Amino acid sequence: SSIASYLLPEFIKFANRQQRRIQFNIRTDPSTELIEALKAGSVDLAITVDPPPLATLVHQRLFTDRYSCFRAAGTAAPWMESPFLVVPTPLVGETALEEHCALAKVPGRNLFRCDNFETVKAMIEGGVGCGILPLRVAAPRVEAGYLVEMLDPPSLYRFGDHGISLSVHKSRAGDRKINWTARHLESFLKSPSFRGSGQDHD
Repeated sequence: SSIASYLLPEFIKFANRQQRRIQFNIRTDPSTELIEALKAGSVDLAITVDPPPLATLVHQRLFTDRYSCFRAAGTAAPWMESPFLVVPTPLVGETALEEHCALAKVPGRNLFRCDNFETVKAMIEGGVGCGILPLRVAAPRVEAGYLVEMLDPPSLYRFGDHGISLSVHKSRAGDRKINWTARHLESFLKSPSFRGSGQDHD
């Protein structure tokens, strides 16, 4: 849902300005569930985070992102004393995000576990505490002046590169509509409207 919130609105408008209009049926789920849906044939393509190599799927790396720590603008409570919001399960290499917080010495009693980054973002912005977000998820609210990126703790500043990929079942790799969407998505990612919306595009 986090990727959909910053990527899909502008991409769909971009796609609909091209040669023809295309209808999208949008489903938002964790990457693990989208991979299973691709294998089962219940979705045509998926945008996934660090998808595993599978014989039946093709993955095309689109861009990279990083995690960082954020607080609401106008708040200044030390991170060690604040509720700390995190989605616990995403992996940074072999280490889950919650374990990264433990390594950064975030007190376990302060951890508030959420099931998605949109909830983390809303809770941070609402002044509940600080927390970890992907840079591109946070970027629009940082630019609007609602969120502030934190430099402390240093180990939670711009860490954990992770790749965003377009994933397709090999049996659908030649599908005309899928290829059209993939081509226009690649063009969109090179456009100023996307390149200006975050960091670490590769």
